[in-house]
Amino acid sequence: MFRSHKAACMACVPVGPLPPDSPARPLASPLQNRHSALQRVSLCPPPPEPTIHSPSQLQKDPGILNLAHGYSLDALPKAGNRKGDWDWGFVTEGTLRSTERMLKESRPSSSQHLSLYRGFERWKERSPLVWNAPLGQVAAVFGTYLWEVGLRANTCAAYTRTILKFLQRETLTMAPQWNVAEDVLRALDLKAAADPPNHAPDISEERAATIIDAIKQQDVAFAVWAMCMTGARAADLMRLGSGQFQVSEDGKAIAVEFYITKNVRAPHERYSICVQSDEREATKHAVSFASWIPFKECWRPFLYQDRPFVQLEMNKPDLSPQYLVNRINYVLDHLKIEPKVEETSYSFRRLFINRVIDRFTEDGVTAWCKVIEITGHQRKENVKSSYKIPATSRL
Repeated sequence: MFRSHKAACMACVPVGPLPPDSPARPLASPLQNRHSALQRVSLCPPPPEPTIHSPSQLQKDPGILNLAHGYSLDALPKAGNRKGDWDWGFVTEGTLRSTERMLKESRPSSSQHLSLYRGFERWKERSPLVWNAPLGQVAAVFGTYLWEVGLRANTCAAYTRTILKFLQRETLTMAPQWNVAEDVLRALDLKAAADPPNHAPDISEERAATIIDAIKQQDVAFAVWAMCMTGARAADLMRLGSGQFQVSEDGKAIAVEFYITKNVRAPHERYSICVQSDEREATKHAVSFASWIPFKECWRPFLYQDRPFVQLEMNKPDLSPQYLVNRINYVLDHLKIEPKVEETSYSFRRLFINRVIDRFTEDGVTAWCKVIEITGHQRKENVKSSYKIPATSRL
């Protein structure tokens, strides 16, 4: 039975010479001959029909917990239209060709690398001593061979590293091919690098102060003021507990202890900041700013709550991290001031970070280590690319 199945499968495999210019011409490799029969058997049977689930349903993971793909199903929101309305369509041949172009863009040296690998395969065919060797040893012998025939050592090293990348992708059975998705991500990153920034509108201190004065919901006004003066995200403010956010008696100094933020997820990453108006006596423990949006005493009772920036509702004891940002944006959308409010909640965080960048910039050079010490970022590259006002906008 096995022989007949094998014979039927081998009928699926093209035999005989292919034209030299045929794009389908395989790269022959004696190293693969020992697996050829198994490969033919595994390639011929039609693939199983994929299991298609309803787009609106997620299958529960096996086990005692209510999970889907390792995520808690309790967190799944109600079905509705997604942002961008992208999940209604389907993949076309055009999508496949676009993916191939993306892969080519992500690897600009593909032609040289493929040509090198083709030459490596020819060299391997002519070298029976390496036919049965492990792939890592074959690559090592290849690098030594290149050096012996007179190539420069750095060229030998570059060629060997390229061949290693090819060999590490080889496997007996069909692999998940994560490298293909990673190459598309490289292409998307390249395209993103050429896109103009798309972030919340920037805002001036005067405009921020006007908006804060116009907000009638004082808990929201207090949260917006805190974002302007400390750079905290709305979700960061919601996580603050009693004593973690303090304001001096004169309202011109703020101290914050951040335990958990978007970037701070472990005990060793906690940090604190202290900022003040430069009207106060300078101290090495606080960063002084030339301008200051006034603190309102009607906000002080919020500081004594267990959670200063969360007004818990009886039927919502466990609020989503998006709760405060949604509430702020709702208030901003309905604010009746001129000009109409186009800014979002994140504009106020951007205001603080740009103030810190300006504070630590001298003669066009910014002390980025000081900036991220205050803003809570882990890497300066994120701040430089996302927050710093471009030089062309300052001319």
